[in-house]
Amino acid sequence: VPEHPKEACYKRIARTFVDIALISSAVSISSNNGVVTDARISLGSVAPVPIRSRAAEQKLIGLILSEIDDDILEEIGQLATSDASPISDVRAGKVYRLDMCNVLTRRTIEESVQKLIQKQK
Repeated sequence: VPEHPKEACYKRIARTFVDIALISSAVSISSNNGVVTDARISLGSVAPVPIRSRAAEQKLIGLILSEIDDDILEEIGQLATSDASPISDVRAGKVYRLDMCNVLTRRTIEESVQKLIQKQK
């Protein structure tokens, strides 16, 4: 049985040893014949504990890798953002963290999808 392609990507905003993370996003996507079969989206520093965005994960499953475009990425980013409940503090405001949640989620998905597409060639 051939192994199905799987890719993962992790993005975070750089920090020094004295900083506390502003936000992080980790994505794992599995595919079979160019179709997403499984997805995991984890977000850090946007809630009291790390969370998974199950709504965003479900949106990815069943999509054709080559058809995942900016509109789909934006929708998935918004779904992930709706699961987040960040606080405002001296490092970053709530609105900024929500914006970055959307951006980093889209970037990690896009990078994972591109890697999977390259593996198929």
